Amino acid sequence: MQNFREISIDIVLSHRIRNYDQIILEGSRKRDSCAFFIYGYCKKISSKSKVLASWISNGKIVPHPLFCYLCPFYSLRDDDKTVTIDLFDIYLTYKNLKTQIERELEFIESRLSEFSFSTSIALRRRREDLIAFLDDISTKIKILMEIIRVSEREHED
Repeated sequence: MQNFREISIDIVLSHRIRNYDQIILEGSRKRDSCAFFIYGYCKKISSKSKVLASWISNGKIVPHPLFCYLCPFYSLRDDDKTVTIDLFDIYLTYKNLKTQIERELEFIESRLSEFSFSTSIALRRRREDLIAFLDDISTKIKILMEIIRVSEREHED
């Protein structure tokens, strides 16, 4: 049944999300290397969460690779707490992070104009890293918005 649910999620979202196969591969890699994915279940996310779960059994979630790709908790230190989140919570997390990064980029841009090239190498590297991170976050926000749209349509039907 777990595979059926995973396949159903894939069928619905694969044609709606750009580079879906690559995202699923990345999500699978993250899931398999995540500190919270133990004995085939995610110990961080509560089973009460309405997330992209391939399966929920005995109060434990087997997350779909797409959720692992989007998960804001990946590679954080284990604090032995579980969280109950939904897609809107994850969306808000990324929107807030995007705002913070945009502010920092504005600050860096203003500082770059004040320094000579040789003293601004570290700032330029930080700027490049932030731009790459911002691109990643923007991609995740777009994916979340598409998933939310799809799930809202399902609830309307």
